[in-house]
Amino acid sequence: MEHLSRGEVKKAIEKLDAQGRVHEIADPNERIKAISHEYAKQPEGTLVVSPDNQSRMEINRMIHTDAKGRPSGPQGEKRESALCAPGDHRCRPSAGRTI
Repeated sequence: MEHLSRGEVKKAIEKLDAQGRVHEIADPNERIKAISHEYAKQPEGTLVVSPDNQSRMEINRMIHTDAKGRPSGPQGEKRESALCAPGDHRCRPSAGRTI
């Protein structure tokens, strides 16, 4: 991350490769599936780096599509986030409901 933050992409990739953390997947669809699968294993603290906006959008779409079917809270409860205007009563959690 330190090298990337300074724009030293080549050094960053070399260091990741030396750590065995660089994997080449030629097929674009298989690459996106593999990224999504690996992200799902450990989303906390994981950073996905994409070279362009189009691939970023495709990766995000796959990650979010895959995440829809997985439980995200304790004992399988699904947690949702909502952006609400101040005072909007529709956004208040009701009894027994996790928001």
